[in-house]
Amino acid sequence: ERLGVDLAVRDGVYDSASKTWTLNDTEAFFATVSDRPSNQPGSTFIYGHNRPNAFGPLAQLGINDEVVLTGDDGTTFRYAYVRDARITPEATEILYA
Repeated sequence: ERLGVDLAVRDGVYDSASKTWTLNDTEAFFATVSDRPSNQPGSTFIYGHNRPNAFGPLAQLGINDEVVLTGDDGTTFRYAYVRDARITPEATEILYA
């Protein structure tokens, strides 16, 4: 909220042939191979592009800043930011950590 990032999250996939993810400059994406947000253990992977209209402002996140996801049904999930990482597009093992 502090950073003013409020994006719809669309389904995104990894294309192993082209070694690219579904991506554009203005939206966030949910990696469909990861777990949907829930109250159960798992890894939810939401990604975006470092552009002013997408995830660019997230460079200003601080440790323990709150990230809020709201589902289509109105369910809210709150996360605390703990770290980030730069990975290559083909480093899909991060989804299963």
